[in-house]
Amino acid sequence: MKKLLSVICFFVLVNIKSNAQNIFEINEDFVSSPLVGYLYVFTDTSNKISNSQLDFSRFKLYQQESLNFGTNGQRNWIMLNCRNNSNVAKDIVVDMDIVYLDSFDYYIYAGDSLIRKREGINWQTSLSERDIDSRYFAFPITLSPHTQYKILISVRETNGYLYCPLTLFTQREFQRQYIEFDTIFFSAVSVLAVIALISLFFLMAYPQWIILYYFIYILGNIGYALNIEGYMAHYAPNFLSTSRWYAISSLLIRIMSIFFALHFILPEHRSKLRGLTILYRAYLGVLFLFLFYISFFPFNHTIAETNAYASSWVQLVLLMIVIEGIIMKRRNSFIYLFSILPVQATNILLFLRITGIADIPEETLDNSSFYLFLYIAPVFEFIVLGIAILNDIIQERKTLTEELNMTQQKLLNVQEIERERIAQDLHDDLGGTLATINTQINLIHKDKTDNSTYSKIDTLKSMVAKASNDIRRIAHNLMPPGFEKIGLKNSLEYLVNNASGKNLKFEFISFGIERRLPDEVEINLYRITSELISNIHKHAMASRASVQLLYFQTHLSILVEDNGIGFKDRIEKNEGIGLKNVSLRAKYIGATLTIDTGQNGSTYILEIKIGAEEKK
Repeated sequence: MKKLLSVICFFVLVNIKSNAQNIFEINEDFVSSPLVGYLYVFTDTSNKISNSQLDFSRFKLYQQESLNFGTNGQRNWIMLNCRNNSNVAKDIVVDMDIVYLDSFDYYIYAGDSLIRKREGINWQTSLSERDIDSRYFAFPITLSPHTQYKILISVRETNGYLYCPLTLFTQREFQRQYIEFDTIFFSAVSVLAVIALISLFFLMAYPQWIILYYFIYILGNIGYALNIEGYMAHYAPNFLSTSRWYAISSLLIRIMSIFFALHFILPEHRSKLRGLTILYRAYLGVLFLFLFYISFFPFNHTIAETNAYASSWVQLVLLMIVIEGIIMKRRNSFIYLFSILPVQATNILLFLRITGIADIPEETLDNSSFYLFLYIAPVFEFIVLGIAILNDIIQERKTLTEELNMTQQKLLNVQEIERERIAQDLHDDLGGTLATINTQINLIHKDKTDNSTYSKIDTLKSMVAKASNDIRRIAHNLMPPGFEKIGLKNSLEYLVNNASGKNLKFEFISFGIERRLPDEVEINLYRITSELISNIHKHAMASRASVQLLYFQTHLSILVEDNGIGFKDRIEKNEGIGLKNVSLRAKYIGATLTIDTGQNGSTYILEIKIGAEEKK
């Protein structure tokens, strides 16, 4: 009989011990705790059990570090037993680090007595109606000395993933961490906003697809961060803070990230492996179809879970694009990989903790250093990518400028060849024809019969002589005869001396020892001066003008001056074809052109270095 009683007592004691629950002890030096090993959970699949109907024996100790109920869509109960072992009352805060919940209720018992409860709180409950002005679900408790409490929390999320870390703080520590986190968060978001504004400026200045994707990518990340941290829930229209909009925005970010990676790493938008190109396009097509579906069809936790799985494959697609770029030795693939490493590291840590695949210590992810890294990582990514895009734009414009200069060089060379041909044709063909006509006129002149015919022949001879002089002048302007031999100085002197007219007097001044430059440079200097002289004739309304050719040790200066009316208003509205040609030629030979114009006339200063360019 005694043995039977002993066995019965043993099983009773074992049963009592197995039903005993861990009690969290709060001492004098308490600051905060993630409550690992002290939380008990129970899922009410009927969603009908009230707090008074709970059977506490059905609660199970939660062994992992953070509460994770997945997407069960049920009412989940959390229980915490705690006792204030200090000699003074303790003001603490129970904080559930989650923003979106469809239902949040809590009940506080002192012993067996319900001393406080709050029901019907959800993500749409305004901050002013909450127990604590916090975007998260938090509430304060004052614990009397040497008193034991039972805290019951009921949570439910029907359209999303229910991951809800629960932490116990002193009120001071809660406020400190809350302020510290907001400071870090807003600093990062502000930097991203500035980067977005800069990218918008570049988008308007240099419209390119990659800048557009970059801009949308940044905006999406800003919106995603504001959404996930609860700012959208309390400071934005309701439709922007729903689970549906959260899924839409996150999906848009992933779509833009693929488009950006393709344009940044594979600018030809095509993989060398046709199969991968088909895969990229098919995956984007699936994401767009899914985006359409979640935008217009009923949204529930199954859709949310499917969206999470579909979006998770984005990382694999991005990795494939990066690997292909590395195989193709694309510089941007290495830059992209370098830029996303911090973001991917934080994503991997969070994924491992949420899924429970790896045991990541709570203190690793919940301290301020981690949150600093969590939000600085995207800033690092976009700064690196932005610098890379800017560098690509600069290099592209540099290449285009070089190609334009080469085209202009070819155009000027062709123009010179054509000028020389026209000048030769004028001199040889038309000049020869006029010479023959003049000879025939002279023969007729010898056979004149009357004074009237004589007068007409003299008039005709004068016209032919003028035509011959005009052709000679035009041919000389097009290509001075023997230019390569007589050089720039003598050619300009001839040009200026023949530029004077009835109401305009030109003067040519030369200073210094003549130093020959390459023929290509000298002919362009001649063309520039000729064009400026032509402009003075056409527009300056001047009475005097001069061309000064000044040779110095290191450079050559050509000064063209007139006392005309200037052209300030005209140059501001339209530089004119002539001056555009002048600027083009000056840039082509590496010369600098300075124009000073006003009511008292205009001055053109053309300077070019003499050194390696000097003709031997």
